[in-house]
Amino acid sequence: AKREEIDASIIDSLAQFDVLVACQIVDIFAQKDLSKIQSKSGFLAGIMKRFRERGAGFSPHLQHQSAMYFAGMGMPPYGHMPYGGYPSYGGKGMGMPMYPTLCPAPRTYSKELTPVVQERLNLFYSTGLMKPADLDPAILESLAQFPPENGLAILEKLQDADLANIRNKNGFLAGIMKRFRGGTRCVNPDDNLQAQALLPASVQVALEDLYGTGLVQRTELDGKVIAQLSDLDEEAALDAVARFQTSRLSHVTNRSGFLVGIINKIKSEKAAAQSPA
Repeated sequence: AKREEIDASIIDSLAQFDVLVACQIVDIFAQKDLSKIQSKSGFLAGIMKRFRERGAGFSPHLQHQSAMYFAGMGMPPYGHMPYGGYPSYGGKGMGMPMYPTLCPAPRTYSKELTPVVQERLNLFYSTGLMKPADLDPAILESLAQFPPENGLAILEKLQDADLANIRNKNGFLAGIMKRFRGGTRCVNPDDNLQAQALLPASVQVALEDLYGTGLVQRTELDGKVIAQLSDLDEEAALDAVARFQTSRLSHVTNRSGFLVGIINKIKSEKAAAQSPA
């Protein structure tokens, strides 16, 4: 697996385990055929969940196997490694750490969710959408790194999913947050509303209908982009919203940029139609 395929919040969750247990978890992860696993963060989170469900999460059988393996290579077993020390593979670069960053020292979680995000999450719990035990403290701290409007948008994405059929909610939420970090940018909804108020009434209604479908959230469209709709006449602006709504938005990360592209394309089409043959 590549470093960027493992979300930072998953690494934080791994850091909560005792160093010996964490190394066992990484062993199991590394022994799988990762080329066939799309969400490596989710897969690693699933392994950690199974360890937690077993209580202490430390398998004497695995400990024995690991000890025998490293003893056969003339290396100390896990039980004899100093804290923070890592064994090395002789066949893959002697002296190079097998787990260069995956067994960090435990950390303390102190970042708390903002009240409005915590309230939305509590609503999930009270309605039975999910249980508090479904989410690790490390995942919640990662969520707390986002501004409140971003955090609410992330939870909206989580709510839209069929959570009853998602076993690893930690990994699923980590995936949503990764996509937001990678390009989905939330904006101040007040800016969006102010820009929308300057548009023709029919265009305002079309935008509200768009948000009502759940295909896109108000916080995903920048107010400056909404303002660009005013550069078009009413018919063209309605066309832009309609094209946006009928696009495959599930595959679009930067939705503000995508709408700008539609607006510019309509401008180009109108300019071409008005130019003399």
